[in-house]
Amino acid sequence: MRVRAQIQLDTQSKIMDFINIMTHQTDTFMVEDERGHARANASSMLGVIYASGDYGDQMYLVNETNDGVFPNELDKFRVEGR
Repeated sequence: MRVRAQIQLDTQSKIMDFINIMTHQTDTFMVEDERGHARANASSMLGVIYASGDYGDQMYLVNETNDGVFPNELDKFRVEGR
C-alpha cells in the first residue's frame, strides 16, 4: 500500500504555490482522489487545477519515486489530523 498525504488546495494562490514547488522536485508526484482512481501529475498546472476542483477536500499526494517521502515545504498544504 502506498503512503499518501492528504492535501488541500482551496485557493488559486495555493494552487500556484504548490505547482511551483512541484516543478522543482526530482521525484515524480501524483495527486489523486480518495479512491486513487482519478490521478494527475502534480507538476501539471492543468492537472492540479482540475484535481483541486474535482477532488475537493479529498485530494491526496503520492510520491511515485520514493514512497512516503514528502518535502517539508509541502507541509503547509497538508490536512491536519489525517
